[in-house]
Amino acid sequence: MSRRFRSACTALAVAVALVVALPGCGGGDDDGGAAPEASENARVELREITFIPSTVAVFTGGTVTWVWNDGNTRHNVVGDDFESDLVAEGTFRHTFDAPGTYDYVCTIHPRMKGKAVVTDR
Repeated sequence: MSRRFRSACTALAVAVALVVALPGCGGGDDDGGAAPEASENARVELREITFIPSTVAVFTGGTVTWVWNDGNTRHNVVGDDFESDLVAEGTFRHTFDAPGTYDYVCTIHPRMKGKAVVTDR
């Protein structure tokens, strides 16, 4: 086997390993599928290109506060009926007035996804 062929095989193996590993990067923390318990309000931290926790639960009328803690990395929080500015620091709050599941994303980091589950008492 030639040295060039072995180098090409090694490069291909590394590329395949990256393709397999990258889909899980920045997708939020793994909550094991368990729904969090609802509360009056919830806090989500934007850190390491991830929403932490990735799923929060609040009662109808509750507020979710997103807190930027990712150095100079800019993020936003965009849902169907709410949108923060694209910034590297600060907080954003949204009050949920109706029950349902609200997905949100950082538009510049599309794998950065989160969810707010809103329930009546």
